[in-house]
Amino acid sequence: MRNIILVIVIITVIVTTGKAEAQWVQQYTGTTANLYDIEFLNRYTGWSVGGSGACLKTTNGGINWIQMNHPVGGKTLGSVHIVDSNVVYFVGNFETIFKTTDGGTSWIVIKNGPSGNSDSYFGLFFINKDSGWVCGNGNKVLRTRNGGVTFDSGYVPSNWLYDMYFKDANTGFVTTEGAVFKTTTGGSTWFYSLELTDTRIFWKISFVDNQYGWVASMNAPSVFRTNNLAKTGLRYMIHQKL
Repeated sequence: MRNIILVIVIITVIVTTGKAEAQWVQQYTGTTANLYDIEFLNRYTGWSVGGSGACLKTTNGGINWIQMNHPVGGKTLGSVHIVDSNVVYFVGNFETIFKTTDGGTSWIVIKNGPSGNSDSYFGLFFINKDSGWVCGNGNKVLRTRNGGVTFDSGYVPSNWLYDMYFKDANTGFVTTEGAVFKTTTGGSTWFYSLELTDTRIFWKISFVDNQYGWVASMNAPSVFRTNNLAKTGLRYMIHQKL
């Protein structure tokens, strides 16, 4: 009987510990702005961006957040991408692209269009400090190979482009309304990887390695998954409220 009780106690501790580790703890950010994107370099260092020019950084796993004073004012920032501990890129409304190369001590403005400009940027992805892509509205993906000094562009047959992922300098994806497009030419040309007949917005795409990835819809309860870099198309995963 004593052995049985001991086993029950051990199992209870393990189960309780597992539940505790799975909990989410709300973090105080110090801003009332809506936050639209977050990315971490490691368990300690992360960045988050949002409305009214909100740009936050943490170096202790989110316990404390620092409001970073950047030079583009109160424009909504839609996405952040961390290259390394020093180089971080940001995009936002009204043709806003800027970066830091020293972890937020100083800033380099790449594009800073006037408020009211119709072009806004929602997503970006960089494979190193120099080579990256930016997407938004306007039927095109911007590509730079020199850290934003210059850009070229590739046409995508959709006016709203939301998020991106690139495996390498050639192969990548961009999400849109009702479709996911793929490129094997570094963004010069794009073709359908996933096409639906409705107008659900594929808001975010994420890969854990060079094969397994997921794309999630913002206005419909659906997630699609691929296990082969979408070589045979993205496969429907769930259909329930997210």
